[in-house]
Amino acid sequence: MQPGFCTRWRCPTGSMRTAIAQVQPTGGVLTTAAIAPHLTHRVLIERINIPTITADLTEFKSILLNLRHPGGRRKRENREFSASLLSQLKSLELFQLSYQQDDVYLFTRLDQP
Repeated sequence: MQPGFCTRWRCPTGSMRTAIAQVQPTGGVLTTAAIAPHLTHRVLIERINIPTITADLTEFKSILLNLRHPGGRRKRENREFSASLLSQLKSLELFQLSYQQDDVYLFTRLDQP
């Protein structure tokens, strides 16, 4: 990493680094614009783009959210949307919460039999 690249907002915290390390290398990932650069070696990355997100959640193997630092220019809207998505994911049987710490949530899609 280049000197000066890391700032409070650009470099992942310990809990974010742990969650990123648990994201499977195969399968799509849905995450925020702030987290996406740290997942660039994944096959498919889609960024949560408020208010135009129309993603079919079933196409993603992992969904990674940081409610404390949602990033983007519309932080309040991103935080609200991420909280809403979090509630939705908790109620879906298709996804399992595989990591949670410091408002960082990683959901993993359960494989279909």
